[in-house]
Amino acid sequence: MRLVSRFARVRILSPLRHRDFALLVGGRTVSLIGDGFFFVALAWQVYLISNDPAALSVVFLASSIPLIVLVLFGGALTDR
Repeated sequence: MRLVSRFARVRILSPLRHRDFALLVGGRTVSLIGDGFFFVALAWQVYLISNDPAALSVVFLASSIPLIVLVLFGGALTDR
């Protein structure tokens, strides 16, 4: 069976026939995988620099606090 005919049978994949949507989904997938690699690499680097679990928690806390503050501020600004 040809690949095109198999692809036509799977209805959930039918939006991927549109080039722009397929590029969007592909780009978002690559970006999501890259974000996952970033957090693994960050944890690995902190482990190599200092073999202390507290250092890893400080690094992730330092990256979380600005996100929380800006989300709260942005939400309040959007509500106005």
